[in-house]
Order: sequence, then structure tokens, then C-alpha cells
Amino acid sequence: MLEAQVRHLFAALAIALIAPALSAQVAEPQPPPRDPAVIATEVAQRARLETIDGVAVLFLSGSDRERGFDEGFLLCEEMVRLIDGFCLDPAVMPSPLAWKMLIRPRVLKTMDITPRLRERCEGLLAGMQARRGGPVQPERLGRALNAEDLIAVSALPDLMGLLCSSFAAWDRSVSGGAPLVARNLDYLTTEAICATVMVKVHARAGERRAWVEVGWPGALGCLTGFSEDGVYLAIHDVRPRGAKKEGLFTPRAHGFQEVLETLAPGPELPERAAELLRSHRFIMGGNGMLAWSTRDGAESTRGAAVLEIDDRYELEQGVSVRRSEETSYIACSNHHRSRAENPRCRRYGSIWSGLGASAEAPLDRAKAWEVISSASVAQTLYRLVLDLDRGLLELDLRASASNGDWKKRAQLDLRALLARAAQLQAASAPPQPASDGR
Repeated sequence: MLEAQVRHLFAALAIALIAPALSAQVAEPQPPPRDPAVIATEVAQRARLETIDGVAVLFLSGSDRERGFDEGFLLCEEMVRLIDGFCLDPAVMPSPLAWKMLIRPRVLKTMDITPRLRERCEGLLAGMQARRGGPVQPERLGRALNAEDLIAVSALPDLMGLLCSSFAAWDRSVSGGAPLVARNLDYLTTEAICATVMVKVHARAGERRAWVEVGWPGALGCLTGFSEDGVYLAIHDVRPRGAKKEGLFTPRAHGFQEVLETLAPGPELPERAAELLRSHRFIMGGNGMLAWSTRDGAESTRGAAVLEIDDRYELEQGVSVRRSEETSYIACSNHHRSRAENPRCRRYGSIWSGLGASAEAPLDRAKAWEVISSASVAQTLYRLVLDLDRGLLELDLRASASNGDWKKRAQLDLRALLARAAQLQAASAPPQPASDGR
């Protein structure tokens, strides 16, 4: 009798433990995959992917999650190619085990993963899965991709830094006076990243300004950017030194994006940008080439400065502003900086020498190309010259990682691209409720 009661008791406990799991499985069936054609129609209301003068241009609008979804859906195969052919390529990552054991855990443990960033990365993943109709498994990763992988991808420039060199020139140093900026982005080059460099146009989001970036699929933040207000910002690496500030780190590209989205041009811009950057902790140092040009009625303002960032917080709280003292031009590289004991840099010297000649013969675009090309290196992934007044961009993209060939130089009107993004945002916005007149 007692044995029978014990058996009944164990049976009842087993049912109590198993039943919720069974009911949960019944209560939460997986929805059937949606028709990609229907999804594509929805995406087309918010985003566009076009080729303009040989360059892939992605227009994004909507919420952060929608922008992520649309980028993932439209660029799924390019993102998989980059993960396999750049993030996990043997030339960049010793083995997929290094990604699993070192890179990804370090990012997830030490990075400030904001709700906005998580929304974007979860959207990216959902868009890629919608395009594939299920899990996305890059070959070298060896498992299904998840949002945490994409968060780590967004922080990769802070773990495997860029080199880079650039300059800004204006007023008497430029023929006609309109400000010119030029830049080399130097990075680890593989065939996959050479093939996927592109332009993204971000529509305004509430109070956040619209802006254009030169980057690649899945790269989040500003490596090279231009805002609708005429503010330009480009990143250059510096190895940090000194004691680390307490707290989680912000990828520099995310901090630079915040500058473009929230700050207006003007003589006080460099100090306001420095103050914004001081509110973050960065794991990698950097030099940021900041320049601006805007016309408000009869008033105009233009100028440039270099934002020098590292983890020596006893020195100007970690960010110094370097302005031009006696010239209407300024140069920048990842080595030359006022916060360094040894500011020598061959690429900086080459650019500075070329800019010095502008005292006798002011720069035009052709001369600007000569100056910036003199500092290009084997790892230069792209280079550009931009007229800040008109937003006219000339862009050179490397054709291959194995040789020094460049694609045909592209010309893009950034102000026209921003205007198109604004139209896309307006067309995709939900209709406002009608007023009853009260």
C-alpha cells in the first residue's frame, strides 16, 4: 500500500514538472516564415539600396530597430562575406577560437551596450534571418550568428585599430576659399572589405541630425561622416597609455556619431565636441579631424580642429583640442599629436609639406588629391576629397587587397543624398491623427 502511494506521488510530481514544459511548447508554436517578397515591400518603404557612380549607397530611415532590420535584409550576403572574409579571415583573426574566447567575451564584458545599439544589432540579425529564411551561419564562425556577434563586430575598430591621415584647409589656403577636407582611411585590407566599402545615408531621427558615413555593412558609428549641418568628423587611431578610467567603454565610432547627430557647427564646436567625448570612456585613443562649414543667411562660419583623445585623464580630462595657430589649414594622422612626447610621423610630414605650398598656390581639388595621395599607404582602404560648402564628395575605393589598383573615382552630392533620405523618412512616417480643430 505504501509503495503504491509512493509510486503515485512520484508520478504526480513528474507530471507537475513535465506538464508546464509541454504546455509551453504547445502554447508557443513557431510562426511560419514570412514571404520575402512581402518583407521586401515593407523594407522598400523605409530604405533604398542603389549604386550611384559605381558606389553602393544605402538610405536608411525609421526607428533604430527598423534601420538595423533593413540593413540586414538588404545587405545580408555582404555582411556574411565580411564576417567570413574580414572579421574571421586568417589575415585579421588568428582563428575562430580567438573570436569565441577573446574578442567577443571582452566586448560583451567591457562595452557599454546601450539600448539603442542593441536595438540596431537585433534588427540587423532579424533582417538577415528574414532574407535567409532562417538562421544565418557564416562558414568560418561554424554556428548560427547572434546579436552579440554583431555587437562585437561594431566594436572591432576599437580592438584592431585604424591608422589614417587627413587634412582640412579653408579661406586663403583654398582656391575660392571653400573649405576642403581630405582623408586616407588605413585599415587591415582583405578582398572582402575592399569589395564592400559603401556609403550610408541616415535620415534625421527626431532631434538627431541626418548624416552620411563612408563605411561597410554592419559597421555602426562614424569612421568618416558628414552631417546635414555641414559638420565633418573622421577617426584616426592612437594607442592609449596610462591608467584606465573606471567604467564601461564606448566605441569611438559611436561617440563620434553622437557628435555629428547632436552638435551644430560654429567656433565653439570643438570645445563642445571635446566635452561630449569626455563623458565617455574609450578603450582605444584617437585623433578626430573635425571640420565645419555652414551659411545661415548672410552669416557664414568655417573652421577645423583636431580632437586628441587618450586615457591620460589628468591632461585636460582625456581630450585636447588642437587648432591651427597661424594657418588656415590643419593636418592629422594617428601618430602626430600635441599629447605625445614624440609627434613625428612621415605621413603627417608629407601632408604638412603639401599644405605649406598653398601659401604660394592655393589648393584646388586636383592639388588636394596630390597632397592626400602622398600619404596613402598599402593599407589605405579608401581616400576622399570633400567640398564642405557644397557637400561634393570625390571618393577613391581600393579595387583589391593584393595590389595598388583603385576603382574609378566616384563623385557624390552628399546634400542631394541627404535630401533624398529626408523624403524617404517623410514618406515612411506613420500618418498623424487628424486635428478636430480644438
